[in-house]
Amino acid sequence: MTTNPTSKTVKASSLDADYSELWRKLSESKEYRERFVESFVKRAFALQLRTLRKQRWKTQGEFAQASNIEQGVISRAENPDYGNLSFKTVFRVVAGYDLAFIPKVVTFGEFAEWVKEVSEGIPELPSFEEENRERTIAPLSAISASLQKGPMVTEEEKSEGEEQGEAQNKALGGSVAKEWKSVSPAVAAQSGASNAIVFRSLS
Repeated sequence: MTTNPTSKTVKASSLDADYSELWRKLSESKEYRERFVESFVKRAFALQLRTLRKQRWKTQGEFAQASNIEQGVISRAENPDYGNLSFKTVFRVVAGYDLAFIPKVVTFGEFAEWVKEVSEGIPELPSFEEENRERTIAPLSAISASLQKGPMVTEEEKSEGEEQGEAQNKALGGSVAKEWKSVSPAVAAQSGASNAIVFRSLS
C-alpha cells in the first residue's frame, strides 16, 4: 500500500494548528484550564481503556471473563461520560491488561504535548509477560551476535597488540639469527638442520 506524504504533512500541520489553538484557549483563564483538564483526562482515559480492550478482546464480556472483573465495572470505565472512577477501580481495570497505571502531576506544557499525542492515536501496549519475553530475547540475541563477531577489541588494545607483535617478531628474528650463527656451516648445510633451528627458536 502506497502512503501519501502530502496527507501526513497535512495531518501534522493540522495537529500543530490544533496545538496552537489549544494553548491559546488554555491562556484565557484558570477556570477554563481546570475544566478542560478534568474533561479531557476523563474522556481520554476511557478512550484508552476501550482501545486497549478492542486490541485484545472483541467484547467487554470476553475481557471480563479473562480478567475476572465484572462487566459493569469495565463498562463504566470505558464510558467517557461517567468520569467518577476511583483509583481502586482504575488499578483493577489496568491490572486486567497486565499493565501499570501512573498518576502524574505535570506542567501545562507537558499536558498539551500529551493531548497532541492522544490526538495522533493510542498505541498498542504489550502486557508484562510480552514485554518480559522481549527483554529476555534481546540480551540473548546480543550475546549470540557477539559470539559470532568474536571478542570486541578497542582501537587502543589493537594498537598495543600490534606493537607487542612487532616487538616479538624482532626478538624472534634476533633469536633465530643467533641460532644460525651458533651452528657451523657444515651442520646447517645438513638436511633438516635449518628447520630444527627455527622450531627450537619458536618453542
